Amino acid sequence: MKKGNLLGIVALINIISAAFYGILLIFRYSPPPSSFNEIIILSISGIVISGISYALYGEGLREVSMEKAMIICLAEPVLNPLWVYLGKGEIPSMTTVIGSILILLSAIIDIVFSIKNNKKTITN
Repeated sequence: MKKGNLLGIVALINIISAAFYGILLIFRYSPPPSSFNEIIILSISGIVISGISYALYGEGLREVSMEKAMIICLAEPVLNPLWVYLGKGEIPSMTTVIGSILILLSAIIDIVFSIKNNKKTITN
């Protein structure tokens, strides 16, 4: 995506998420935040963390191809077991570690080869 306003897309995603969460509340799958501290933490998390990540991702989409953006997006769920290990000490299974390594190596190899191909194209 090279042009356009990503704010509308981000707003739509957040509205759909809020509607989905509202439906879950009707069926009592999870209780809403009850204390003031929980509401503050959720608000800061939603505004600051999500806002910054959406803004950076949106700007990045203007600079890279959609394929590269999707490869980079794969890094987040693949690295989640690492973050859980670092934050909580929970050790992931061996298959999770092997799968994460394979996916990350594939993404890195793809990025390296595309950089080399771009350099060859520019010099020719």
